Amino acid sequence: MAIGTTAIIKTLFRHPLKVCQMIAEQILVRAAAWAPLWISFIFPKFSNVIPYYSHLRAVIAVLLLYIVLVFPMRNRAALQLTRLVRLGGADNLHNSILIQRIGAGLIRLLTGLLWCIPFILLMFRLYQYIFVFEGTRFSRDFISIGSYFLKDAEDVACFNLGTTIYFSILGVTLLAAVFGWHLGVPYDFQMVGRTGAIKGLRTARKVRKVCHGKLIVAGLFHALLLLPAVIVPIIPPYLKLRSMLTGNPMQDLQLLYVFVSAGMLSDGTILLSIALFCILYFPILPFRKAQNTDIVVNCYVHEN
Repeated sequence: MAIGTTAIIKTLFRHPLKVCQMIAEQILVRAAAWAPLWISFIFPKFSNVIPYYSHLRAVIAVLLLYIVLVFPMRNRAALQLTRLVRLGGADNLHNSILIQRIGAGLIRLLTGLLWCIPFILLMFRLYQYIFVFEGTRFSRDFISIGSYFLKDAEDVACFNLGTTIYFSILGVTLLAAVFGWHLGVPYDFQMVGRTGAIKGLRTARKVRKVCHGKLIVAGLFHALLLLPAVIVPIIPPYLKLRSMLTGNPMQDLQLLYVFVSAGMLSDGTILLSIALFCILYFPILPFRKAQNTDIVVNCYVHEN
C-alpha cells in the first residue's frame, strides 16, 4: 500500500532521536570527506607539512572518501529510513556488506558525475583563463562569443555579451549537475540485503524506470530547493570584498581565490558563510529524505 510524503514525515518525527542520529552521522561523514579540500584552502601552509599536497590532490582525496565513506553510509541511512516507514517488509531487509556498498557508491558517483561533466569542463576552462592562459586570451575569446551574436558591434559590447553568455551557461550547467545528481536516488535506496549487489543494482534500475517521471520532478525540485544554500553563503565574502572588486571578472576571481587560499577571510566571514549554509541546508534535509523515501520505496513496493 502506497504512502505519501506527508505521512512519511509524520512517521519520521515519531522517531526524532533516530532521525537526528542519522542526520548527525551524515553530517560528520561528509565533513570528514570534505576535510582535505577545506584544509588545502583554509590552511594553505599545511601543504608545507605534507609533501605533494595540492588542491588537485585534495579533490581526488575527496572523491575517494566519498566512495569509501559517504556512499556506503548513505546506503545505510536509506535502508534505515526504509525500516522506519515500514513499507514492503522493510524490517526483514538487511544491509549489504561494505564492499557491496562501496561498489554501489562507485556506480552512484559515476552516474552523478556524468551530469556534472559540462559544469566541470566550463570550470576547468575558467581555471585556464585565470591561471594558465595569457591575460588577453580571456578577452579575445569572449569578444568572439559576443561578436557571433552582435555583428559589427564594438568590442566592449561583444565582451559584455560573451561574458554574460558564458556565466549564464555555467549557471545552467550547475543546475543540471545538481538535478542529475539527485536522479541517482534509486541507487541510494538499494535493498540489496540477501539478494546480493548485482541483483540489487538490477532492481534499482527497474525501480528507476518505474518512477522515472517522479524522479525527474523531485530532482528538479530538490535542485531549486538547494539553490539558496548554494548562493546565499557567497554573499558575505562578496560584501567583504566588494570595495576591492575591479569589475574585471578574471581579476576579481583571482582576488577571491587569493583571499580564500591565504586565509584572509578568517575574521568570521567564512564561519558566517558556513553557518548560512547549515541554516539553509539542514532544515530541508528531513523533507528531502522523506520525499525520496516516498518515491523510491513506493516504487519498490510496486515493483515487488
